[in-house]
Amino acid sequence: MPEHRGQGSGVRGQGSKAFSFRCEAGRAEILLYDAIDPWYGISAKQFHDELKALGPLSHIDLRINSPGGSITEGMAIHSILKRQTAKITAHIDGIAASMASIVAMAAGEIVMAQGAYLMIHNPLGYVVGEADDMRDLADLLDKMKQQLVNIYAARTRRPADEIAALMDTETWLTADEAIAGGFADRASPELALAAALDPQRFFHPPKNLCKEPAMADPVTPPALPPAASLSDLKAACPGADNDFYIAQLGNCATLEQSRAAWSARQTAKLDELTVRNEALGGEVTALKAELAALKARPGVAPVGGKPADDGAADADPLAAWNEAIAAELKAGAKTRVEAGRAAARKHPELRQAVLEAGKS
Repeated sequence: MPEHRGQGSGVRGQGSKAFSFRCEAGRAEILLYDAIDPWYGISAKQFHDELKALGPLSHIDLRINSPGGSITEGMAIHSILKRQTAKITAHIDGIAASMASIVAMAAGEIVMAQGAYLMIHNPLGYVVGEADDMRDLADLLDKMKQQLVNIYAARTRRPADEIAALMDTETWLTADEAIAGGFADRASPELALAAALDPQRFFHPPKNLCKEPAMADPVTPPALPPAASLSDLKAACPGADNDFYIAQLGNCATLEQSRAAWSARQTAKLDELTVRNEALGGEVTALKAELAALKARPGVAPVGGKPADDGAADADPLAAWNEAIAAELKAGAKTRVEAGRAAARKHPELRQAVLEAGKS
């Protein structure tokens, strides 16, 4: 999945203290101190559900200290905020990098702490595949970049080519620089810079980000689980096709995530087979009932046998044939021709006897 080059703390959003939503008297405070990511941060769905649960709002204070993350999740959160009727003020307390800066652009007012940074850069994506796959990803990244450029340009009222050039060089803006460039509206007193990111994940981070931030209660985030290798995938997901393996490698999925995806696929196949089996069972039951009804009719023999009144047929095949046709007409055949076809299917030996009698 294409994303900006920011990654989060590795702490799952569910139950994490890295983001929170609270409301008092119609004024909400949203703390976005985490990555924008459905696995290791906050997802767009979580953001939507938490915000909706607050009820009607008149004002939203969005406090940001985030390295960014998934482009699609960030764009969704941006759209969620743009649809709000409440007044939104974004407070960049530490860092609004990558997609976190796009989220900030949805606010009516952007306030930056004097020690904070706002960073914009080009989107990044990963793909495993052939040359056409690489070209398709490059085209997609170009389209995504243009969407980001449009958002920044609309907020800053600067030409799109200037914004694109700033993104090309991974530009980090201080509060004063962001205000001068139109990315922020005003500055607030300096806050301690304690962003939940690894500066080495970016290409050109400011030097002071490479130092250990001062934190009142430092927390060491757990290490991110490694992405599964092809050999691991084949051992954990036997029987999967190459498309499945390529998709997991392309998404940098962990072994746990790949097992879950494979289990879900197998469950879906089992459900499909169960539905088909039930349908076939119903068809078999219907055929058995039809066969029993046919056997119960007068003059009808089991499949492959002769009519019950085979003695009469041997004596007068034409009379037996007429009786078979009469039985079909009684059973529902609309014409004598239709009845004759049905009788021929059920009593081929009688039809043959009639033909032989006609030849003699």
